Amino acid sequence: MKEWVSLHQQHRALYDAAGNGWSGDVRKRLVRLADRGHCEASVRGRFTPRRFREFEAWRISPADGSSRGVRLLNVPDLESASLIVEALAQPRSERLLKFTCMVEGLRPDSTTWTVAIHLEAEGDDRKGNGACGHPSFHCHVGPDLDARPRVRVPLPDIGPMAALDWLIATLVPGWEPAPWPAVAREVDGGAPART
Repeated sequence: MKEWVSLHQQHRALYDAAGNGWSGDVRKRLVRLADRGHCEASVRGRFTPRRFREFEAWRISPADGSSRGVRLLNVPDLESASLIVEALAQPRSERLLKFTCMVEGLRPDSTTWTVAIHLEAEGDDRKGNGACGHPSFHCHVGPDLDARPRVRVPLPDIGPMAALDWLIATLVPGWEPAPWPAVAREVDGGAPART
Protein backbone atom coordinates (compact mmCIF):
# COMPACT_ATOMS: atom_id res chain seq x y z
CA MET A 1 0.00 0.00 0.00
CA LYS A 2 2.86 2.42 0.72
CA GLU A 3 3.64 2.84 -3.02
CA TRP A 4 0.08 4.02 -3.69
CA VAL A 5 0.06 6.36 -0.70
CA SER A 6 3.35 7.83 -1.91
CA LEU A 7 2.02 8.24 -5.47
CA HIS A 8 -1.15 9.90 -4.16
CA GLN A 9 0.96 12.35 -2.16
CA GLN A 10 3.05 13.11 -5.26
CA HIS A 11 -0.14 13.70 -7.26
CA ARG A 12 -1.50 16.05 -4.59
CA ALA A 13 1.72 18.09 -4.80
CA LEU A 14 0.97 18.75 -8.49
CA TYR A 15 -1.78 21.22 -7.53
CA ASP A 16 0.84 23.56 -6.10
CA ALA A 17 3.66 22.81 -8.53
CA ALA A 18 2.11 24.34 -11.66
CA GLY A 19 2.31 28.00 -10.60
CA ASN A 20 0.72 30.73 -12.73
CA GLY A 21 2.85 30.03 -15.81
CA TRP A 22 1.00 26.86 -16.80
CA SER A 23 -1.57 28.62 -19.02
CA GLY A 24 1.19 30.26 -21.06
CA ASP A 25 2.85 26.86 -21.40
CA VAL A 26 -0.39 25.41 -22.81
CA ARG A 27 -0.70 28.32 -25.24
CA LYS A 28 2.89 27.79 -26.46
CA ARG A 29 2.11 24.15 -27.23
CA LEU A 30 -1.09 25.07 -29.09
CA VAL A 31 0.72 27.71 -31.18
CA ARG A 32 3.50 25.22 -31.93
CA LEU A 33 0.90 22.67 -33.08
CA ALA A 34 -0.65 25.30 -35.37
CA ASP A 35 2.76 26.41 -36.71
CA ARG A 36 3.53 22.80 -37.64
CA GLY A 37 0.18 22.39 -39.41
CA HIS A 38 -1.31 19.98 -36.86
CA CYS A 39 -4.25 22.12 -35.73
CA GLU A 40 -6.33 25.05 -36.87
CA ALA A 41 -4.37 28.30 -36.98
CA SER A 42 -7.31 29.98 -35.25
CA VAL A 43 -6.28 28.25 -32.01
CA ARG A 44 -4.19 31.32 -31.17
CA GLY A 45 -6.05 33.24 -28.50
CA ARG A 46 -8.70 30.55 -28.01
CA PHE A 47 -7.31 29.06 -24.78
CA THR A 48 -9.02 31.48 -22.45
CA PRO A 49 -10.40 31.63 -18.92
CA ARG A 50 -13.89 32.28 -17.67
CA ARG A 51 -13.60 33.94 -14.29
CA PHE A 52 -15.93 33.37 -11.37
CA ARG A 53 -15.16 34.38 -7.82
CA GLU A 54 -11.53 33.48 -7.10
CA PHE A 55 -11.44 30.77 -9.78
CA GLU A 56 -10.68 30.59 -13.50
CA ALA A 57 -12.13 27.87 -15.72
CA TRP A 58 -9.88 27.47 -18.76
CA ARG A 59 -10.68 25.78 -22.08
CA ILE A 60 -10.04 25.99 -25.79
CA SER A 61 -13.02 27.96 -27.03
CA PRO A 62 -14.62 26.25 -30.02
CA ALA A 63 -14.14 28.03 -33.35
CA ASP A 64 -17.65 27.28 -34.56
CA GLY A 65 -19.50 27.43 -31.26
CA SER A 66 -20.51 23.77 -31.40
CA SER A 67 -17.43 21.55 -31.26
CA ARG A 68 -15.24 20.92 -28.25
CA GLY A 69 -11.61 21.93 -28.39
CA VAL A 70 -9.56 22.40 -31.52
CA ARG A 71 -9.60 20.24 -34.62
CA LEU A 72 -6.31 18.41 -35.19
CA LEU A 73 -4.89 18.14 -38.69
CA ASN A 74 -2.37 15.86 -40.40
CA VAL A 75 -2.36 13.31 -37.59
CA PRO A 76 -1.27 9.87 -38.82
CA ASP A 77 -3.58 6.98 -37.94
CA LEU A 78 -6.64 9.19 -37.32
CA GLU A 79 -9.12 10.38 -39.95
CA SER A 80 -10.32 13.17 -37.68
CA ALA A 81 -9.55 14.29 -34.15
CA SER A 82 -10.06 17.09 -31.65
CA LEU A 83 -7.78 18.21 -28.85
CA ILE A 84 -9.52 19.30 -25.66
CA VAL A 85 -7.71 21.09 -22.85
CA GLU A 86 -9.63 22.18 -19.76
CA ALA A 87 -8.47 23.37 -16.36
CA LEU A 88 -9.63 24.95 -13.16
CA ALA A 89 -7.19 27.32 -11.48
CA GLN A 90 -6.99 29.61 -8.48
CA PRO A 91 -4.68 32.41 -9.72
CA ARG A 92 -4.15 34.21 -6.41
CA SER A 93 -2.71 31.12 -4.79
CA GLU A 94 -1.06 30.00 -8.06
CA ARG A 95 -2.81 26.63 -7.80
CA LEU A 96 -3.99 24.38 -10.59
CA LEU A 97 -7.01 22.61 -9.09
CA LYS A 98 -7.99 20.36 -12.02
CA PHE A 99 -6.55 19.56 -15.45
CA THR A 100 -7.73 17.53 -18.43
CA CYS A 101 -6.17 17.10 -21.84
CA MET A 102 -7.79 14.72 -24.26
CA VAL A 103 -7.94 13.69 -27.89
CA GLU A 104 -11.14 12.27 -29.31
CA GLY A 105 -10.74 10.85 -32.80
CA LEU A 106 -11.96 8.61 -35.53
CA ARG A 107 -9.74 5.89 -37.02
CA PRO A 108 -9.66 5.03 -40.75
CA ASP A 109 -11.92 2.01 -40.02
CA SER A 110 -14.53 4.43 -38.53
CA THR A 111 -14.02 3.27 -34.95
CA THR A 112 -13.63 5.88 -32.24
CA TRP A 113 -10.41 6.37 -30.29
CA THR A 114 -9.81 8.44 -27.16
CA VAL A 115 -6.81 9.24 -25.02
CA ALA A 116 -7.38 11.39 -21.94
CA ILE A 117 -5.23 12.60 -19.08
CA HIS A 118 -6.92 13.74 -15.90
CA LEU A 119 -5.61 15.44 -12.81
CA GLU A 120 -8.75 15.04 -10.73
CA ALA A 121 -10.18 18.10 -9.00
CA GLU A 122 -8.52 18.85 -5.71
CA GLY A 123 -10.82 17.82 -2.91
CA ASP A 124 -12.59 15.41 -5.28
CA ASP A 125 -9.51 13.29 -5.97
CA ARG A 126 -10.60 10.21 -4.05
CA LYS A 127 -12.82 8.55 -6.63
CA GLY A 128 -13.39 4.87 -7.18
CA ASN A 129 -12.25 2.34 -4.61
CA GLY A 130 -8.78 3.69 -3.97
CA ALA A 131 -5.50 5.21 -5.10
CA CYS A 132 -4.59 2.11 -7.14
CA GLY A 133 -7.79 1.69 -9.14
CA HIS A 134 -8.46 5.41 -9.59
CA PRO A 135 -5.25 7.41 -9.10
CA SER A 136 -5.59 11.20 -8.90
CA PHE A 137 -3.41 11.72 -12.00
CA HIS A 138 -4.14 9.12 -14.66
CA CYS A 139 -4.59 8.34 -18.32
CA HIS A 140 -7.33 6.55 -20.28
CA VAL A 141 -6.83 4.98 -23.71
CA GLY A 142 -9.63 3.23 -25.57
CA PRO A 143 -12.64 3.69 -27.80
CA ASP A 144 -14.14 6.25 -25.38
CA LEU A 145 -14.11 7.19 -21.71
CA ASP A 146 -17.05 4.94 -20.86
CA ALA A 147 -15.86 1.70 -22.50
CA ARG A 148 -15.43 -1.15 -20.07
CA PRO A 149 -13.19 -2.09 -18.49
CA ARG A 150 -12.53 1.50 -17.42
CA VAL A 151 -8.76 1.44 -17.20
CA ARG A 152 -6.99 4.33 -15.49
CA VAL A 153 -3.25 4.10 -15.96
CA PRO A 154 -1.46 5.90 -13.10
CA LEU A 155 0.91 8.60 -14.26
CA PRO A 156 4.14 9.51 -12.50
CA ASP A 157 4.33 13.01 -11.02
CA ILE A 158 5.57 14.53 -14.29
CA GLY A 159 3.02 17.34 -14.12
CA PRO A 160 0.28 18.44 -16.48
CA MET A 161 2.51 20.11 -19.10
CA ALA A 162 4.77 17.08 -19.52
CA ALA A 163 1.63 14.94 -19.71
CA LEU A 164 0.27 17.19 -22.47
CA ASP A 165 3.60 16.78 -24.29
CA TRP A 166 3.27 12.99 -23.95
CA LEU A 167 -0.25 13.10 -25.35
CA ILE A 168 0.82 15.17 -28.36
CA ALA A 169 3.98 13.08 -28.92
CA THR A 170 1.86 9.90 -29.21
CA LEU A 171 0.09 11.46 -32.21
CA VAL A 172 2.35 14.02 -33.86
CA PRO A 173 5.59 12.88 -35.52
CA GLY A 174 8.60 14.90 -34.42
CA TRP A 175 7.02 16.30 -31.25
CA GLU A 176 9.19 14.19 -28.92
CA PRO A 177 10.38 16.50 -26.09
CA ALA A 178 12.96 13.97 -24.83
CA PRO A 179 14.70 12.35 -27.83
CA TRP A 180 16.98 9.47 -26.89
CA PRO A 181 20.25 11.19 -27.89
CA ALA A 182 19.47 14.11 -25.55
CA VAL A 183 18.41 11.73 -22.77
CA ALA A 184 21.62 9.72 -23.23
CA ARG A 185 23.72 12.89 -22.89
CA GLU A 186 21.95 13.70 -19.61
CA VAL A 187 22.00 10.18 -18.21
CA ASP A 188 25.35 8.75 -19.21
CA GLY A 189 27.32 11.54 -20.81
CA GLY A 190 26.41 10.59 -24.37
CA ALA A 191 27.46 6.95 -24.34
CA PRO A 192 25.63 4.98 -27.02
CA ALA A 193 22.52 3.14 -25.90
CA ARG A 194 23.09 -0.47 -24.92
CA THR A 195 21.26 -3.12 -26.90
